[in-house]
Amino acid sequence: MENISEIIRTTRESKKLTLEEVSIATKIRVNVLKAIEDGNFHILPKIYMYSFLKEYIRFLGLKFEDFKPQVEKFFKKENVIEEETEELTFYKPLQKRKKAKYTATQLNKALYFIYSAIFLSFLAIIYFTFFYEGTEQTPLENLKTPDTLIVRTEQQTTSIFPKTQDSIKLEFYAKDTVWINMVIDNKVSEKLILYPNTTKVWSAGNFFRFTLGNAGGVTIKRDGIELPQLTKEKVVIKNILVTRDKFYIEPIPKPKPQPEQPKQTIILSPSEIKREMPLLRDTKKIKPN
Repeated sequence: MENISEIIRTTRESKKLTLEEVSIATKIRVNVLKAIEDGNFHILPKIYMYSFLKEYIRFLGLKFEDFKPQVEKFFKKENVIEEETEELTFYKPLQKRKKAKYTATQLNKALYFIYSAIFLSFLAIIYFTFFYEGTEQTPLENLKTPDTLIVRTEQQTTSIFPKTQDSIKLEFYAKDTVWINMVIDNKVSEKLILYPNTTKVWSAGNFFRFTLGNAGGVTIKRDGIELPQLTKEKVVIKNILVTRDKFYIEPIPKPKPQPEQPKQTIILSPSEIKREMPLLRDTKKIKPN
């Protein structure tokens, strides 16, 4: 199963996804995803690990049918090993086993222990599935940013899961209907309308440049930290630029004034002057009234 785990990890990294982002999208806990990528399929019962592995493969856009024979062979092999071990322990060839006789009290005690073990196993499964969080990322401190259009570099607490420095995550939450024209790294452009109580997340390598219609109706977060609100009014703001450590409105360059062309002097020949100007003898003097 090492090659499947390696393929899953490589595919996730090629898509520039973190384990936290995959956990939010698939509802699978981070420690389970990490165990799958490490090839550790024994932290949960096989039926759950099989289901989580199948869901993770399909989320990454891979075909589970390509891995199904190897996966089923692995889990089937695990079951066979347990069954064979049990048979070798209690089976003795060429020897007849005597039927044991038990009293009703002994049978009741045995059933009591069996039911108790099933109940405790059920509680353990519920705990590890819904309540056990394992080792997770330390939450970031609530940093206060000044009410300006330029935001300085935020300081973050040390985490056992260091954030990758090759991507920036920008999250928009619409409090009102907002029109957005988003350009990412001058390569990807997207125009969309966010309706109230909806969220949209983008990732970029270097920067975002976007235009907001109804700029007062949206809340913007960069890498989970809320940025200062540009305005509270329903106005259009263009050329908003967000980088790793800056958030400002980029001024629109003014067109350069073109130099005036020098006037050309027109020189007419005597014949052209005669052709253009009326003859003096043809002009009539206008007598004043």
